[in-house]
Amino acid sequence: VIYDKLEHLQKAGYNEAAVQVIYDKLDIDANGDISREELRAGFLKYTPLREAPGLGGYNSKFVAEINADADALFAAIDTDGGGTISKEELRNHLKEFSKYSFKAISKLFKLLDVNKDGQIEAQELRDAFVKYSALRLAIGDGPNYK
Repeated sequence: VIYDKLEHLQKAGYNEAAVQVIYDKLDIDANGDISREELRAGFLKYTPLREAPGLGGYNSKFVAEINADADALFAAIDTDGGGTISKEELRNHLKEFSKYSFKAISKLFKLLDVNKDGQIEAQELRDAFVKYSALRLAIGDGPNYK
């Protein structure tokens, strides 16, 4: 999932100057992007980043709030009340709030449907929200977003 670094980190509580400092420290080759390797190196060199909001394992401290957000979003997307989210329900939700392509929505659905049964269960969405904070930004965040 591609997201704007400034928007994501500002939602996590950083101001624009702080985002630039973090980005400058992590973008070792100064090409404008932070690679997976640069992020790993940054986590090793700047250990507080490992638990920083929007970056590291910060989500693990807020599982209850994240689960509440996931549950609220799940209920909003599950428009037929069937207890699962179909690809069509996810597509309808995302088309309302984003400009994601059909292909991007299909990839997102595949990521969320961990057990590959063709439906997204509430626990799958909860787990994904805890594991991938950027996902919450991509498909909708609730009042407890951290």
